[in-house]
Amino acid sequence: VGDERVRDALEAEVPLETLTFESFFAGKANAFTLSIAQSVAAKPGGEYNPLFLYGNVGLGKTHLISAAGNAIRQNHPKHRVGYVSASHFSRRLKEALAADAQEAFRENYCHWDVLILDDWGMTPLDQAARHDLLEVIDDRATSRSTIITSQLPIDHWHAWLNDPTVADAILDRLVHRSHRIP
Repeated sequence: VGDERVRDALEAEVPLETLTFESFFAGKANAFTLSIAQSVAAKPGGEYNPLFLYGNVGLGKTHLISAAGNAIRQNHPKHRVGYVSASHFSRRLKEALAADAQEAFRENYCHWDVLILDDWGMTPLDQAARHDLLEVIDDRATSRSTIITSQLPIDHWHAWLNDPTVADAILDRLVHRSHRIP
């Protein structure tokens, strides 16, 4: 039953409701990242846009971004907040391609006020998925809040995306405006 609820939550394209700032285990190692996520929740699209969290599995990336999304939904009820895992994005894109509905697919993800993309770099992307990811990121780059997590270091994204031009364009839009925490 528990696994079913998690699967249903992931398909819903909303942040996981049980993951909040109040339930996040904060410590010295993640206090700064927590404060950044809280800042994003307080002012979506503000200073920390895009927010890109990178780290190993089990560090709380999904918890923090879901907590930020849930706080935005609570404190900014008019904001449309979407949560999408990389595997769900790829699956939805394949469905859109099969139905010749790529434009509707892109429009859906481009028009959310806050788009949370979780676990990027783990699922291979074909050429169509790379192109659509670039279209979504490009459209959102200066106008809407984007939050991304990955276990894959940024310097491995060229190999993951397997297209130097698309990789450069995506990384330019994500990393060029981001804050790096050593």
